[in-house]
Amino acid sequence: MKKTVFYISLLLVILLAFASKSYLSKPAKSTLSGISPGNIKEHSTHADSIDSAKTIASLSLNEVQDENVVVKVNIDAYNSLTMQQKLMRVLREDKDIAVDVLLALIDSGMIGVNQPMRDSSSHTARSDHYTPLYTALIANHELSVAELDEFLNRGAFINPELGAWKRAIGSSPEQISVKMLEASNMGVSEYNEMRDLALFYGNIELFEHTNLNLGEMSSESYKKFYEAMQPNYEAFYSQLQTLNNAKDDKCDEVDCSSNLKKLKVMVDASEKQINQISLLLKSGVFSSDEKANMEKYLTEFKRKKELLSK
Repeated sequence: MKKTVFYISLLLVILLAFASKSYLSKPAKSTLSGISPGNIKEHSTHADSIDSAKTIASLSLNEVQDENVVVKVNIDAYNSLTMQQKLMRVLREDKDIAVDVLLALIDSGMIGVNQPMRDSSSHTARSDHYTPLYTALIANHELSVAELDEFLNRGAFINPELGAWKRAIGSSPEQISVKMLEASNMGVSEYNEMRDLALFYGNIELFEHTNLNLGEMSSESYKKFYEAMQPNYEAFYSQLQTLNNAKDDKCDEVDCSSNLKKLKVMVDASEKQINQISLLLKSGVFSSDEKANMEKYLTEFKRKKELLSK
């Protein structure tokens, strides 16, 4: 009897193991059933290129899969638009997927990789810089290195002679600003200008890159910059102090919604000042009194920033 029970138990274990193996070996049901491979381009990152110009041009709706997110790029919606209208649609309606849209438009042949998108006849300022890459920078202020590469690999040109491009490089995120500077092939005089802009925008990586190539900025230049900016630091510091004391009996600095909104705007703006002062202090050219003053500003700006992050 005991042997019978043992063999029955053994048989059940074998059957369960076989059933589990059979289940696990079955392919998972695709979440994309009903969608043909030709309509889906799988991307490992948000900036991977789309198959080819021919494929995109033939699609009325190109779906770009970014990990688990499907981004829909409506190619036909742009087909009948003027260049100015394309620009407006990217910036107003497709801003969140601007990079994908612009790359798709380039690959489809609807726009040239360096074609100005803004209508110069309706603007007093020059529009030569308003290329697809420049438009992507405006639409997406956190453009990644991979996304930048997508434009550069297609032949995007950064004109070193245009002030708009210089300002775009200086104000771009640190991770792409240096690469943009190198891609622009600027000369020494432009590098000097870019170093000044990097300090103004508080772009630490770009400033250190230009300093490395040009040699350390002169003590006189550091001091002139501080003299020009110090009234702004003091005014900003005073405003933060005022906001810090603007309390009533019902709310404190964090809980009071009106104070919190004002504080957030100012703290967002203080990021540039924090980086500027950090670079100035690092230079080692200032007196002990000047350094103490800068450290006072820096401490307060950072304290407010930490307060908001809690």
